[in-house]
Amino acid sequence: MGLYTHSLTAAQLKLSTPDLKPALQSRPFRDRMPSTTVKKEMSITEEIMLKVNELNAQESSLTGEWPMKSNLSNHAASVSDRQSPARLEKLDPSSTAAKTLSPTTVPTEPTPTPDFKQLLETAAANHPPKNSAKISPLFLRFIIFRKLLLLSDGRDKIFKVVQYASKILLWSQFLSILGKNYPSFETQTRKSLSSLIPHLSILRKLVRMGNAMAPIETLCRGGNASNWFTFLNTINSLFTSLADDGVTLAKVGITQPNPFFITWADRLWLVGIGFDWLNAFDKIKTAKRSVTLLTEKKRILGLQSNHVSGAVSGRLLKTTEYLDEDGVHISADTSPHSAQVLINNANTKIKQANQEIWLSQITLAKLVADFIFCSFDVFGVVKKVEKRGGINLSRGAVVTASQLQKFQDVAALVAGILGTWKLYSSNIGK
Repeated sequence: MGLYTHSLTAAQLKLSTPDLKPALQSRPFRDRMPSTTVKKEMSITEEIMLKVNELNAQESSLTGEWPMKSNLSNHAASVSDRQSPARLEKLDPSSTAAKTLSPTTVPTEPTPTPDFKQLLETAAANHPPKNSAKISPLFLRFIIFRKLLLLSDGRDKIFKVVQYASKILLWSQFLSILGKNYPSFETQTRKSLSSLIPHLSILRKLVRMGNAMAPIETLCRGGNASNWFTFLNTINSLFTSLADDGVTLAKVGITQPNPFFITWADRLWLVGIGFDWLNAFDKIKTAKRSVTLLTEKKRILGLQSNHVSGAVSGRLLKTTEYLDEDGVHISADTSPHSAQVLINNANTKIKQANQEIWLSQITLAKLVADFIFCSFDVFGVVKKVEKRGGINLSRGAVVTASQLQKFQDVAALVAGILGTWKLYSSNIGK
């Protein structure tokens, strides 16, 4: 019986073991065999049954089934002793039981390790957060408009648009046409707009008070000492802001009106328009150059990411000097993964450079409108034309002072709209 038991395979033991133990424990069988033999065979059988139970538990864990309850629960206390290395040494090394009980000969399948990153991504896709509602474009514009009102420059631009839109509405034909059916409405509207316009002018000047602090801080920090162009622009901004503050104090009645502040405020503003114009052209030039260099860098990095051998080295000597201007060094040893990361960074910088070009172009258009408005005040164009009785053009056309005043108002409105648009565009995404 012992030899028969030792020759069983693991699969056969799995099926035959439940009927083996009762047969070995029966009284007739024990009476026909010595007690030592029964004890030895019983211990080996129990060990084999325990090992089979462990195999069943491992198979159940791999297949996802709950393991069956073991029939050897009453022998659990002696399991550790029977599976110890000392107990295994007492067995015959050539026996099937010893090979079965040896932990090195029992094949076990490793438990598959779950991909936790993939599980998290799947869970996030199937269960989006509750607060991930998409913001409507209208509400987004409202948020940006609110942010503009929190800025002194934003309030100045918005009030400027309202001020000159009201002036254009006064001399336009819209109110006259509307007054044919609603005469009382026309009268009240003209009265309200005529009162609103000067108050908005004073309000804008009050909002701009204290702008001299910014150039003073810049000069104290010494940030523009190395660039004479920027230094002169900062000095001009300082005196322009001080002259505007003098005009504002006279407007609200704190000081006596002084023509000196009015005259020099307009002149310094005109000089500042020239500085801003040159600065905008320089920004456009720099941004376009950055786009060109970054595009060239993308081309070289694209070759590197596609594993084209020697694609970088042949071109690197001609491009290293300006490709490193953004702080990134490219060499022939750049890995494809690093090259793709640099390509993504280059795309982001190209987008930022194009945004800078767009904002600078808006600035140039705004400065043209500001130049028209400011030059009319500096050179007294409207007053001179009014004294001459108009400007005679070809074919008997005459440009009156009233028409020039309207043209100046339109230029101010265009400058206000472009300034607000620029400020709005620069705050998108912040």
